[in-house]
Amino acid sequence: MTAPAAPRRVHLIDGLVPSGGRVYAVCTCGARTTPRVSEDRALAALVEAHPLTEPKCALCGADHAGHDWLALRSRYVQVVADPATGDQFLACRGMPRSCQDGAAQRQLHLDRAAAEAFGLEPRPPAVRVVGGTAMDGNR
Repeated sequence: MTAPAAPRRVHLIDGLVPSGGRVYAVCTCGARTTPRVSEDRALAALVEAHPLTEPKCALCGADHAGHDWLALRSRYVQVVADPATGDQFLACRGMPRSCQDGAAQRQLHLDRAAAEAFGLEPRPPAVRVVGGTAMDGNR
């Protein structure tokens, strides 16, 4: 019997911690550098020794690569964990509508693949009705 695989972890810069007159950088997984003379050196050491997760939303595919680590963590992405497996992934902060639609589309593909694997007839897609008011010219 083999042991279950360890959950996938997101690797982003989690912060900088002072240590005497030096500073070390910490990853979200807990890895950290040895104390360095400057913040820039600590960040560079972490990135070099510990590859970081690409800052891309797993749900909608939005790429957040152009932002510095602090803005990325505080404004653009959030780490989300799958409760069934413990795997972590990145999603746009606040889960905007584009992420919700991307997740729904992904679930449809997973449902279809599972139905085909078991030889079941896939369910027809459901129509989503969006509420609103009729405009004068569209009655």
